[in-house]
This record gives sequence, C-alpha cells and structure tokens, in this order.
Amino acid sequence: MKNCLTLLLFAFVLNLSAQNNKLEKGEFSSITPSAETLKFHISDDNKFQLSILSGTYEEVNDSIYFNTSYADMPKFNLKYSNPNPKSDKITIDLGEFSYYQYYSIYIGTQKNINSPVEYKPMKDLLDIKYSDYEAKKLTFEIDKVEFIYLVEDNLKKESFIEKFQVPNDVSKIDVQYSSFSIAKLKFRGVYNQETKELIVTEGKSPIVFSKKVAQEVSEKPIEKKVQKNWTYEGKIADPTYDYDYPVDSTSVGVGYADQVPQYVFKLKIEKTLADAQKEASKYPNKMLVVFYDTNKNAQKEFDQYIENYQTNNQYNMYDKYNPEYDNFNFYLATDKDKNSLKKLGITDNQSVIFLNSDGEKLYHTKAKITDDDYAYYNLSSINIDLKPINAHAQFDKVLSNKKKSNADIQNTFLNITKSGRSNYTSVMPPPVYPATDAVIQVKELGVVEPVEDAAISVDSTAVVQDYYDYSVLKEKNNIYKLKSSQKEVELKYKQLLDFHQNDKTVDVDFLKIIISELSMNSGFSNILFNKYDEALNANDFQSIDYVLKFFYEIPKIEAVDYYDQYTTTSLIGIISNALNRTSNKSQTDKVIGYYDKLLKTTNDDSWVLKGKMSLLKENQKDNEFLNTFDAYFKSFIKDDSSIIEQLDKKYNSETDYSWNEFKSTFANEANEAAWFVVENLKSQTPSILKNAIKWSEISLIIEKSSPYYLDTLAQLYYRNGEKEKAILTEQKAIDNIKDGTFEQIEEYKLVLEKMKNGTY
Repeated sequence: MKNCLTLLLFAFVLNLSAQNNKLEKGEFSSITPSAETLKFHISDDNKFQLSILSGTYEEVNDSIYFNTSYADMPKFNLKYSNPNPKSDKITIDLGEFSYYQYYSIYIGTQKNINSPVEYKPMKDLLDIKYSDYEAKKLTFEIDKVEFIYLVEDNLKKESFIEKFQVPNDVSKIDVQYSSFSIAKLKFRGVYNQETKELIVTEGKSPIVFSKKVAQEVSEKPIEKKVQKNWTYEGKIADPTYDYDYPVDSTSVGVGYADQVPQYVFKLKIEKTLADAQKEASKYPNKMLVVFYDTNKNAQKEFDQYIENYQTNNQYNMYDKYNPEYDNFNFYLATDKDKNSLKKLGITDNQSVIFLNSDGEKLYHTKAKITDDDYAYYNLSSINIDLKPINAHAQFDKVLSNKKKSNADIQNTFLNITKSGRSNYTSVMPPPVYPATDAVIQVKELGVVEPVEDAAISVDSTAVVQDYYDYSVLKEKNNIYKLKSSQKEVELKYKQLLDFHQNDKTVDVDFLKIIISELSMNSGFSNILFNKYDEALNANDFQSIDYVLKFFYEIPKIEAVDYYDQYTTTSLIGIISNALNRTSNKSQTDKVIGYYDKLLKTTNDDSWVLKGKMSLLKENQKDNEFLNTFDAYFKSFIKDDSSIIEQLDKKYNSETDYSWNEFKSTFANEANEAAWFVVENLKSQTPSILKNAIKWSEISLIIEKSSPYYLDTLAQLYYRNGEKEKAILTEQKAIDNIKDGTFEQIEEYKLVLEKMKNGTY
C-alpha cells in the first residue's frame, strides 16, 4: 500500500506540473477501480490532502481505539442491466483485470430461496492461468438465478461473503471488486505529548491514517456475512503457509501499542496414553492427536511442534481464551505405548492418529511429526475434515447404547444434521453434494426393539456417501466408517417423533432435524446413506404433522444462523417440495391428503394451491385439478370489480418478482387452465365451460390482444354454443399475430375455417 501511494502521489505531481489549465479547488474522488477509496482535497493555499481512511476514535486511559468508517463497506459493487431481454443467461462482466485480482474470489449461485447454493472458483470460470499476468477483459455466463453470492476467500483469516438478489429481467451484471482490506483492520494508538506524534498500529507495524473517504455503492448486497476459514463441499484446498512469526516483546518501543498477545496459551501434555485419553474425554468437541515415533529426535521435534502450536494459538486468541482455536490435545507415543496402540490397529512407527473424546479412532496414517501435511498451521483444515467424521463416530456410539436418553439421541441427530451443513456456525446455505457410487457394507449393531406402526421400508445395510473432499486426510481406507444401519437410524428417529408427539411448544433442536430431513439434501438420510429423493415414509409424514402443528409458532423463533430463519413461505416451500417428490407416485392419494392438511393450516394459501395443482395435473386427476385451480383463481379474483386492483392486493414485493411479471404469470396460468379444458376434457359440462371462459376472459383483461389467449377463448366460445363470438374472436387472434410462425398462422386459419363451415 505504501509503495502504491508513493507512485500515485508522484504521478499526480507530474500531471499537475504538466497541465496548463487552472486547477480548481475542492474535493476530487478517484474513479480508478483499484483506488476507489482515495480522495484529494485541494485547498486555497496551494496545499492538498490525500484521504484514504477515516472513522471514529475512543480514548481509554493511554490508548486510542480507532473504528474505521469502511468496516462494513461491501467488497463487491454490482450494477444490473438488461441488454439482451430474450437471453436465459446472465453475463458477468468483471471489467479489465489481471488474473491475481480474482484468483481467490468465488461465486455462488442459488436458483431460488429453497435451492442449495453451488459455488465455483472465479478462476475456473475465467480459465485463469498462473501465466496470465497481463490485464484482459474478464467475462463469463451463468444461468439465470434469483441469488448470487460473491466470496473473498482469505486463508487462515476471515472470508467475506456477500449475497445479492437478482431481478428476473437482468441479463448482465457488472461487478466491481474492492480488496481494500486495510479498512477491516482493528487499530490502536498512543499519542506522544512531547513529540506531538500519533503512533497507530494494528498489532504488528505502525500505520498512518487520514480523513473520511466516501464510497458510493451501485447495488447493495441484501446480506453480508463474515466467516473464518470459509469453505464449501468440493472446494479444492490451496496450500497454506504460516506467516505468524513470534514477536520479540523486548523490541517494542515506548509509546507503541502492545504487539505481544496478552493471553498466554499453554497445553497440558500427559505422560501416558491412558491419561491423555482421560483428559480428552472431558472435551467432546476436541480431538486427541497421537504422534507415534520412537526415533531419537522425536521428543525434540514434538516439543518444537507444541511450542509452534501454542504460539500460533496465542496470536489467534490475542487477548482472551477463544475455544474456536482450541480443537486439539496432543500426545507423543513411544515404545511403552505399543500394546495400547496395537489395540487401536496401529503398528507402524512414525504414525499420526486422531482420536475423539470417546477414544474412537477417526483417522490414522504413516507420517512424521515434521511432515508438512500435519503441521500445526494445517490443523484448521484437518479439523474441518474431522468434524463430520467425529459426528458419525459419536452417532454410532449413542445409537448402539440402549441406555441413552431421548435427549442424547436427539443431540446426536442434530450433530449429524449440522455436519452436513457448513463446518462452522455459518451464514451460508448448504452446497450441493457431488454424486458417488461408493457402497460400503457394514455389520449390524444388534437387534433393535421394534417400534409399532413404523411402516418404514429401508435397506438394513448402510450406503455411505463420501461427500467431503478431504484436503489432508488422503488415506480414505483409514477414515472412520459409519456402522449404524439405515433401519436402526430410522427406528431411532421414529422413537424421537413419538416422544415429541405431545409437545405443547415447538422443540427448536428437534425442528432443525425435521426441517433438514424434509429438505432432502441436508437431512441425516442423505448425509449418512445418500438417500435424498426417496418416497416419503411414515416418519416423514409424522414430521410434516409436527411442522403443521406449530406452523405459526415456528416463524417466531429467534434465528441463530442462516439455516434457522423460518417463515411461513419457507415452510410452505419445504413441505410442498417434499410432497411433490416424483418418488411419491405410488402414494398420490396420501400426498394429496397432506396437501389438504397444509391448505387448511394456511387458509388456502395460493402457493399451496399451486403445488397441489401441479401434483394433480401430473397424475392426470383432471376434475380435481380444475376444482383446485378454481379455488386458486378465486383466491385472487373474488368478484367483478377491478381485476388489476384485486391482483395488486395479492402482490408481495418481497416474495414475488416484478409487478408486470406477477400479473403476466397469473394471466398465463388462467389461460393454461382454460386451454386444459379445451385440450383434455372430452366431456365438458356447462359449469366447467363457464369457469374456463371466465378464466380465459380474465387472462385477456390482463394481457390484451394476446393471440394465444384469444385462440383459447374462441374455442371455448364455440364449444359453449356461441358460434358468432367464437368466429370473431378467432379472427381477432389471427389479426394480432405479429411475431408468430407460419405454422401458427395456418393453424389458426384452419380453426377459423372449421368454425365457419361447421366442421370444428
């Protein structure tokens, strides 16, 4: 930053000296994307000030704390446009840059609020190579989506994730990226009264600040989150390096803010493996790392490893203990531990073993203490890999123990559910998991007492999907594999459902399990057995009953993170998506019955009616479909008053797209239902024809002179015995064809001819 500013100042002076025009006074803002936060202030006394950062400060004792104005400044500025209205793609234009400016940037796409987010590295979409040093135009295309996520990924630091909602009529998005990381730093300073110097540091070296910088954002993200060690399933890990060198506290000069962490982090290293495991058992979420090494330098290497780990954690925690960074205990095993290690299946010298708090082996491999893959600075990546593995191991332990309480069983289901999300308490929606053909046979844990009315049809063998792209755990055969069968898991889930059947208020943790399971790709069935699009079973229907019971209480729950933000709309989407699974074909009547339950709960919500209509139409239940559409239609149009005003009352800017699209969609739905009567019903009763004609006429009030809608209405008139009106309306349909094909025109003319000669 310093060299950059020096060059900028030098260039500015040269330009000033080269200009013959009189320089105006006032404030000049940089329009260069890489320096958008800079401003020049030109004053009347031939002096200037360069402003790069500003904020507020607070004086506490001898220290000054600075809070930057740009701490919440978006990393990405977006501008929407629609140069190609007919395109089903969106062009992402990043401007002209060189590869390194987008090398650590990721883009996520989400079709709608109920869809998963799919992430891709920007460098892959741009086909960026290491050799691409020259600036060039950077563009690529994506499918149309409702939301995009832009991520600045910072290894070992906080990653910045910004979510944007994309209007439906957008075909081009210009993206401007601002790395401006200095705005995110936390500054402290002291003022030297004798020298009149203000010395400011963010913990390592002094930095000078100046005045306020304004930033104009074109499109603001609808959501901004900050997440440490951001990742997603399938992300290829970049190599990490340690830059957190220890600081010599004796070199800090008087007047500088403290550079040495105030909190001292120390590990307790046990003298026996049994003691190490006993100590580890106190911390369910921590792992015990066992280095088995009998070589003469092992103790020295182990001591150095522990020192490095402690120093690194000390700097991460800085001024107080933070359990987020304390994920491991350590033990050096030698010859005296041979028998104990043999029981764990470890016989190779120079091995590393990861045990959980129950003493279960999660992973092992041959490795030296000094191997880079297992160095202290890679432990955060290892922890990410081990968390879902540990959840599986703890899940097995609870399910195999008949003495465990319902609370214990529920907690282990919840942990499995969380392991299928992001690996941190996160703000990001779950990514799509890659498919796999891996099938692993596992042995039964024993006879499980039957549960009445379970009605669960599952395989007794576990099908385990390897979702995780383990960045460090490369020996796949040495990773802990789930032992519980799907039948055992389903019966335990049934046990929980029965236990909660008489709840008076919603159990929030149990609800999280239910919602994830109904949402398919984030539920325990998918995480454990790769079962995500199965036909709904008795447990699933009982789960839906639980949600319906507390349907209006659930949205009032205070959300902890993204996953737990429930609205009535999102609950409708979750239940409807579950009911509309194609695998439910064999139990259509039962699914329709649950749609009726949902309609009763939501007072005939229009979105629920749409879901039921789709199901009925797909299963060729024609009369039921038309009756449901009539109820749907009447939920919008209640009388003969202004159609547009009635539609406007139903329009919701938060859940619907634009007003024009909203009314056009309704008109199209009315036309499609009317055309369904023309095309599919041979026996058309007067009441059915009357309804269809009304639907068609309303579609033409909204979309005047549409040839498609006019053709539908003409054919309905004819079938209703109104021949003259039918002929006039069909002729009007032909007259209003502007961009139609030759085939469409000929088709309409043929219909008109048949109407005229009575052969229709």
